[in-house]
Amino acid sequence: MPDRRSECIRRMTRGEGFMPWQSKCRESTAERRFRQQMERRKDELLAGRLRVWHPTLISEAQISIARTNITTTTWGDKW
Repeated sequence: MPDRRSECIRRMTRGEGFMPWQSKCRESTAERRFRQQMERRKDELLAGRLRVWHPTLISEAQISIARTNITTTTWGDKW
């Protein structure tokens, strides 16, 4: 039987995941229940959130101000 440490290192470095002797279900029932409660809580909190508005377009007024700054200021002329 190969050394478990060596086998574990070999498999992990190749991205194989769990070893044959490892249980794939690593969490307890209590932990699973806790995680489910937290997911429900997050869903409840996020359901009442406000949408964030992120403007992605520049208005005509802002473009006009920028053009004015470019033509009337020293720093705008350099830019």
